[in-house]
Amino acid sequence: MRFQDWHDRLSEAIAKHDAMPFEYGRSDCAVLLFDVIEALTGKLPDGLRVNYHDNESAQRWGRERGCRNLAELLAKELPEVPTAFARRGDVGIADYRGAIVGGGVIVVGIDLIGKGHEGTVRLPRQYLSRAFRVE
Repeated sequence: MRFQDWHDRLSEAIAKHDAMPFEYGRSDCAVLLFDVIEALTGKLPDGLRVNYHDNESAQRWGRERGCRNLAELLAKELPEVPTAFARRGDVGIADYRGAIVGGGVIVVGIDLIGKGHEGTVRLPRQYLSRAFRVE
């Protein structure tokens, strides 16, 4: 269940990552999503606890959880919803320049926010290919 002030928490989590440079395991497309999930709900599933520091170790971290990409990892931990029903604060997958290991994004209304090698990116919602409910 989301905190009552989840809108503020969502904005704070995005602002935190917007101010940080890209860094594997600290501020990347997966960590951004995981921080948002924890900010909105106060908990993070154990399967989403990050322990990697570069692309190679990120890939290995996912494989150790039986997943080939971020979408598979999210599907193990969160309920998937049709992209048309994704609401503000839900997380998902989109293809964008600079995305790593699957292109994690946050739904923020008609836009998506992600984190790539070049920093925070904003995309139109039509780029959302999979969505997962954050509750």
